[in-house]
Amino acid sequence: MVGARRSIPLLPIGTRQLIESFATMNQLPKPKPSTALALLWLLFCPPILGAEDSTGPEAKKDKPSPLSLCLGSDLEKDAWIDRVRKIVDRTVCSSAVWFDSFFGEEIAYEESDASFGRLGGNVQWDEFNGFKLRGELKVKLALPRFEKKLNAFFGRFDGDDFVTDRRQAASGLPPLFQVQTDQEWLAGLGYSPLRSARSRLDFDIGVDLDTPIDPFVKTRYRYNLFVNDRSLLRYRQTLFWRNQDGYGTTGILDFERLINSRFHSRWRGITTFSESTEGVDWKSTLTVYQYIGDARALAYRAFIDGESDAPVSLSEYGLETLYRQKMSREWLFLEIGGRVFWPRQLPEEARETTYGLSLGFEMLFKHHP
Repeated sequence: MVGARRSIPLLPIGTRQLIESFATMNQLPKPKPSTALALLWLLFCPPILGAEDSTGPEAKKDKPSPLSLCLGSDLEKDAWIDRVRKIVDRTVCSSAVWFDSFFGEEIAYEESDASFGRLGGNVQWDEFNGFKLRGELKVKLALPRFEKKLNAFFGRFDGDDFVTDRRQAASGLPPLFQVQTDQEWLAGLGYSPLRSARSRLDFDIGVDLDTPIDPFVKTRYRYNLFVNDRSLLRYRQTLFWRNQDGYGTTGILDFERLINSRFHSRWRGITTFSESTEGVDWKSTLTVYQYIGDARALAYRAFIDGESDAPVSLSEYGLETLYRQKMSREWLFLEIGGRVFWPRQLPEEARETTYGLSLGFEMLFKHHP
């Protein structure tokens, strides 16, 4: 596989700078320990930072239908994500797409025809895992000569979560809070033969470029059921195979509910069963998103997860909050987070209250073919 060969001059505008920035990310100095006072500030103060807009995202006159924006039927117009960020009226579909796009949810970019790159870095600390400095890079290149059905991708991120489709889907938030295991250089091709208003079918084939070379394949089907203006069901099933882990499948079910013009809720259930899991690896989350303004938003989340046949079937549960805002550029985001959770890995361990903090940034680059 050739994920980092000398084809960089052909990448979309901004991708070269994105890769060069990633190369120096891990040279950042380790931070000093944070205080409990900082955690309290993170948990309770962000909602008052940007109260400049309490009416919700504005609706425009000449906008695509909320249903078409939510379900991706407007794919023929390449700038649909840009419009979604500005065109959100008070329906669950358009609200879901706006928050997905603003918070960098993977689904917002997987289902776009645009080429894009994302570069993120953060410092994480919690009492259970200590300090972690993490960087992440992903680039997707749309190939317009193939009727926008074919794309190439490469980057450095958690390969297991990407192949099993648990990447970000497991959290319902950007990957700031996700505890990374082994980050890997991955590269491959994606193909989307079916793309309609309610359903989509994708195939990915790729390889882990780290030694030893580890190939993978996966296919993903998603279906959206538009219940009414305030309720939406999204179902997603992935079948995958990876040389080192074998076969498996991941199922994800989202129930979206628009509360009002400022708040949007999402319940997510996710299960993975494979040759490498101990029974069923499961997770359930409830996230409430708060719109503060076109450049600011908050997410509050409760979660619980475990593995059915593991020594401790309930591995952890907790609460998290994340504040995200655009900085001086449309493509630059700052993220500040705090969490409290109760982990347990071994039967003989006691489950204790654990606190965590996270500070990071993300850059998103798009190029429409």
